[in-house]
Amino acid sequence: MNNRTARDIRARLGGNTDFKMRTFCVGKRRYDVFFLEGMADAELLSRFVLEPLRCGEKAEESALPYCDVSEAASTEEAVEGILRGKAALVADRVLLFDVRRADKRTVEAPSEESAVMASKDSFVEDLKTNTVLLRKKIVSENLRFEGRQIGRQTHTAVTLVYLNNIVNDALLAHVRERLDRVDVDGVLTPDVLGQALQGKTRSAFPLTLTTERPDTVCRHLLAGHCAVLADGLPIAYLLPAAMAQFMTTPGDFTGQNLFTSVVRLMRYALIGVEVLLPGVYAAMTTFHYEMLPEKLALSIASAKAGVPFPVLFELLAMLALFEVLIEAGLHMPKSAGQAVSIVGALVVGEAAINADLVSPAALIIVAVSVICSFAMPNQALGNALRLWRVGITVAGALFGLFGVVSGAIVLLTRLASLASFGVPYLAPLAGVGRIRLKETLLVMPDEEVKTRPEELRVKNRRRAR
Repeated sequence: MNNRTARDIRARLGGNTDFKMRTFCVGKRRYDVFFLEGMADAELLSRFVLEPLRCGEKAEESALPYCDVSEAASTEEAVEGILRGKAALVADRVLLFDVRRADKRTVEAPSEESAVMASKDSFVEDLKTNTVLLRKKIVSENLRFEGRQIGRQTHTAVTLVYLNNIVNDALLAHVRERLDRVDVDGVLTPDVLGQALQGKTRSAFPLTLTTERPDTVCRHLLAGHCAVLADGLPIAYLLPAAMAQFMTTPGDFTGQNLFTSVVRLMRYALIGVEVLLPGVYAAMTTFHYEMLPEKLALSIASAKAGVPFPVLFELLAMLALFEVLIEAGLHMPKSAGQAVSIVGALVVGEAAINADLVSPAALIIVAVSVICSFAMPNQALGNALRLWRVGITVAGALFGLFGVVSGAIVLLTRLASLASFGVPYLAPLAGVGRIRLKETLLVMPDEEVKTRPEELRVKNRRRAR
């Protein structure tokens, strides 16, 4: 039986140059050891497995001095263990020794979600390290980790994280079902798992929140959310996700409440400026000149006198130019990317004005709108708003303020129609029994937030005091 198992393993993996096998006998016992070079630590394998066997110890979990050892119930399980970096020992039975190399990136400070006076650790690509980071922050028997594999070819390890005494069972079942339905070749990039968790909803707005901060994950777990971790991805997915979460930053909980509340209110105001300002400018300069102050109207008209293009073309061309500069800055070397973006914007903008291709007012309007988009805490939300900005700009240029207002209404209607795992996207501002305007727009002291979010329908709404 075990000879056949050893032959099956050699047949399935023997064509790989990094596949190594060792066969030796101790007395009348024959041992076959299989592992992948580079993935298994040869020193650990020799010290804790091979040497004890040569000294006459039996190949049993209780006899060998190695803690992480398990028995493979089938050839498929043995092959999968070898592919994950374990060493398979075939004797009377098949044992898998976790002698994987510990080559991994160390825990570093967050690069995208930095905050003053906050935790300086972030997720890495190793799933075990990420679960340890959460265990250190929430020392509770109710913190649960459910493992599964996703990807027909990659067999990526994915872990569902939640607090058993808080999370809603219906939400938990929904997330499990969504994970079990994932049918892809592999999970190599964040968008693969993110789109699968988002479901069939076709929306430019993100329905799952990603974060690289363990403290952010823990804060949401305490509120009643679920989190999903994937091996090889240095991020966590938080479910469900509402728009209010995308407007929150880690710095909101580390500073003085009054100041952070003003900053958060400013973020919401900047959404209106980013999305509506180009459309309002196009509408006013095309249909409603009489609504502008006289001096401002004369200034805009005189500056635009030599421009041969309509307002809509000016705005769309400048918006496209800024997008090109942003994209160029992202793909340039890090040391030169910012310089290219800044110098490109200054040189091209100045040249376009001097050549009478665009008016100074149009350039200022587009620049202000683009800068406001950079103030969005979440890039995925900012990308969706940038798409809607183009549509509202076109509506304002074609139909005036009526088009701008109609576009804004359509945008709000679309946001109100979205839901993430049954939670309204605009919660707690809409779609809930009690609108919590103060808790959403302002940063409240923790001792004043006495209940968990109503829309999550948690088991225990009362926060511990």
